[in-house]
Amino acid sequence: HRVDRRQRQMCIRDRYTIKLAQSHIDGGNPHLALPLLWDSDISLRNWEWGHLMAQCPLTGWSRKFEETIRRPIKISKDGSSVFAKDRSGALIRINAKNKSVMWRKKLPGFHLTALSPNARFLAVRHSEKNGAQQIKIYDTETGQAIQDIGEASHVVFVWSPDSNYLYSFLSMGKHGRIIKTSVQDLSLI
Repeated sequence: HRVDRRQRQMCIRDRYTIKLAQSHIDGGNPHLALPLLWDSDISLRNWEWGHLMAQCPLTGWSRKFEETIRRPIKISKDGSSVFAKDRSGALIRINAKNKSVMWRKKLPGFHLTALSPNARFLAVRHSEKNGAQQIKIYDTETGQAIQDIGEASHVVFVWSPDSNYLYSFLSMGKHGRIIKTSVQDLSLI
């Protein structure tokens, strides 16, 4: 009985994913559909999935990276940049216009990313060599860390609409804190 229930929930989720992807494509935002389709369960990819993928702007070259990319992590709103995890676990930035890898950053065990609205900054939570979970902000042009927010096991990121501030909720056991980080002067507020 539990298996049937789980299968029904997965089926509903996958139908919702397909409808949402179709909505993005119909609305003139196919680059928003790509991560939804790419992250869908492989066993459920059918003709409808393939039809929608064919309408996404990156599909024409994504086959080139199938052996390299595990999945797109974030795609810029204009569809020009893809931030992904490669097979080695590194974070990479791909320029969608000329289909080249712009930079590769070895970040062991990165779990969560948040791309700023202007696609200039990427907040990432990843594991350090000692196992600690670090939160850093990276410059998307260079791939270099520009701000170290600190250590936390659970985090939620939200960018301000103007991309000037990153709000992070850090959970540390029973307590937590909200940190406002300015990317203008690289200060924690």
